[in-house]
Amino acid sequence: MNFLQGRTQVFGICSFFALVLVVVTIHVQGQASRGGQTEFEVVENSGELHLPLKRPSHLTGDLLYSVVLRPLTAHVGIDVMPLPTLVLIPSGQEQVEVPLKVIDNTHVDGDRSLEIEWASPEGDRLITTVWIRDDEQALVFDPSYGEIDRRYVPLAFGGDGIIYAGYGGNLARLDADGRLDPVFELQDFVQEPRPGAFQDISDVLVTSEGDLLVGVIYEYYGPTSPVMYSWIQRYHSDGTPVEDFAQTRLRVGYIVDVLLQPDGSVVYSGFQENFQTGSSTVRMGRVLPEGGGDSSFDSDRVFAGHDGDIFKLGRQSDGGILVAGRFSHFNRTEKVALVRLAADGGLDPEFESSLLEGSSCLLYTSPSPRD
Repeated sequence: MNFLQGRTQVFGICSFFALVLVVVTIHVQGQASRGGQTEFEVVENSGELHLPLKRPSHLTGDLLYSVVLRPLTAHVGIDVMPLPTLVLIPSGQEQVEVPLKVIDNTHVDGDRSLEIEWASPEGDRLITTVWIRDDEQALVFDPSYGEIDRRYVPLAFGGDGIIYAGYGGNLARLDADGRLDPVFELQDFVQEPRPGAFQDISDVLVTSEGDLLVGVIYEYYGPTSPVMYSWIQRYHSDGTPVEDFAQTRLRVGYIVDVLLQPDGSVVYSGFQENFQTGSSTVRMGRVLPEGGGDSSFDSDRVFAGHDGDIFKLGRQSDGGILVAGRFSHFNRTEKVALVRLAADGGLDPEFESSLLEGSSCLLYTSPSPRD
């Protein structure tokens, strides 16, 4: 399901690898009321479902309904965006449509469901159940498929052709022929078990020592709104944690891309969502080789407007960092879609992409075993 405000999710879970299907139809079932209940069904990449709220025949004038969204197996911020807490049916109008933003997060995570309660001060109460149908399917790994799209599967390569891939909420290890290691998994991966919480891998990097740097996102529904944060953990090649690595929350709720620098530092990009306003802040940061945030990294935030994004980070041979995406300003400087940073995060003022306002940019880099 596309994550938050139309973004392309950069990780996937698979029963083995995620193959994204293009399904654009919305299927609606059972709009007729059954004892104050309705049911709807939507394919996760459909974008938006319009929920009809009808005026009871015995009520006139302005009707103000309170709205309570109750996640069942769905996750607010992962599968859907929050709904308004109040909805008005104006006097003389028989029905309004309330848009429910459905997020296509590209997970193979199965069907999800949620419940919405609509209540008026007059005591009318309606329960709506929404089923979100997963549009991804599992694909058994076959080397003949060639390169797998890293935008959808957290994927990294170790020595001797070993493959690490996001799998079922943890990390799988395969040999060069695609045979699964049935014993390997990340130890102590779940940090904060709580009911309804969602934790998964967004990125994987392999260091020159063979250790694994794993980007993790964690989301749960707080008292009034979703809470999302992320961090980077370091593991030995056998999946055990590196004990002296200082795990620290990142400055973003969701990691979009990561980049390993020669000294072992990790540069990351992502965004922090404000679930109350629907806006987000696109940011970058750096994690030190021993863990912990690097306060000296100069790139603070991307002023990109409501739809701004960073799509990809790239490292050049001289240590420079290329940042590609859809934005109009970077670090309070007018820059469009592509910028170059020094290794310390400082903006290179001499680099000009010559892209026009409103442009978007994707970045493709030459693959390497330890990219």
